Amino acid sequence: MFGKFTYLFYTLFITLPLIIGTWIYYWPILKKAIKFIALIVVLLTIYGSVMMTVALRVKAWSYSSEKFLSIYFLGAAVEDIIWWMLILTLIISCVIVVLKKQDNKEPLLRRD
Repeated sequence: MFGKFTYLFYTLFITLPLIIGTWIYYWPILKKAIKFIALIVVLLTIYGSVMMTVALRVKAWSYSSEKFLSIYFLGAAVEDIIWWMLILTLIISCVIVVLKKQDNKEPLLRRD
């Protein structure tokens, strides 16, 4: 449907609305943790990208050359790096929010 941009499109389409919504709704909590989130995202993205490269090399799975850009950075597909960054940003942000809310004994969603 989107040719070489298929994998990238679905990655962005699924993750960005969730990340944007989470960050808008929980900005007061997340703004204090931006540096921590960035550090963890970078470290785990490096790890995940290396593991993804290994998995592709041992043929644990493969990509259709018609559905991804075939652009690599240090052996990892750019789409994989973007996927790791976005998924980790979402997961780490949610964990920080849940832990903060739990510490303060607050509900996750406002009840206005």
